[in-house]
Amino acid sequence: MKRKVILSIASITLIIILIFLLSPFTRYILKQGYRQAGLLLSRVSLEDALKDEKLTPVIKKRIKLAKKAKVFGLTELGLKENGNYETFVHIKNNCFVYVVTAAEALSFKLKRWNFPIVGSFPYKGFFEKADAQAEKNVLKQKGYDTELRCSSAFSSLGWFKDPILSTMLTSDYRTIRVMLHEMTHAAIWVTNKVTFNEALAVFVAAKGVQFYYKKYYTPKRYKRLLKYQKRSKIRRKKIKDLRAVLHKLYKSSLTKNEKLRKKDEILTAFSTNNKKFYRGSKLNNAAIMSYGIYNFKIKTIEEYYH
Repeated sequence: MKRKVILSIASITLIIILIFLLSPFTRYILKQGYRQAGLLLSRVSLEDALKDEKLTPVIKKRIKLAKKAKVFGLTELGLKENGNYETFVHIKNNCFVYVVTAAEALSFKLKRWNFPIVGSFPYKGFFEKADAQAEKNVLKQKGYDTELRCSSAFSSLGWFKDPILSTMLTSDYRTIRVMLHEMTHAAIWVTNKVTFNEALAVFVAAKGVQFYYKKYYTPKRYKRLLKYQKRSKIRRKKIKDLRAVLHKLYKSSLTKNEKLRKKDEILTAFSTNNKKFYRGSKLNNAAIMSYGIYNFKIKTIEEYYH
């Protein structure tokens, strides 16, 4: 009898383990973890990267720039040294991670994904575009507004020694900005406060780029940067105002179908009238809030800064 009980407990335990291992969430964690491990194993030292004849002179130039941006972040902005960005990985694609965001069709409530230790996130990343597209399709079938975007970098939040990625090096401006953004994440990350974390990183990177350009580039390039950042602020206000208009619509007494029709009209008009400031595909709630995660709280942080 005792043996049967032990065997039954063992069988139940085995079944639970198999169910856990075969669950979609666990498969996701295992697959992304496998790809993450592959990335870490493919790292080479910056010295070896700079000697690699297969890398273009432009990439090598920006690896050096990324090193310089890291030193600038540590010495001028007070960011934390944690051993990141001392290695390099060449990514074959232009996109490093594919990020899926989803929001309800008639509200700005984002779907959230919960992960062990690091907490809750309003987006989900994939190394394979096909996996991200499959996730997006499932969410769309459930009635969500969805967005799939490309991300050129990420921070492991101190769990691993993050490398410089070739996808981070598409321009001088982007190299400096992405380095300072990701270094901010590695220095400060508040669990379950993704919007604050991203807005803080955007703000620190924007200010850091300003300081960097003023110190190392010509006055002409510095002025060009300020002009670009001013356009970014205008775009941020326009999208924030759009969200306010749609929020009012969603809270109105119109029927669901009337709201959906009016929503489509508003978004179409916005895309048509704001091509100068927004060149992406037609917006929806997910795209607005995906943008908002990074940008809508910046003004609050700016006020604290000043």
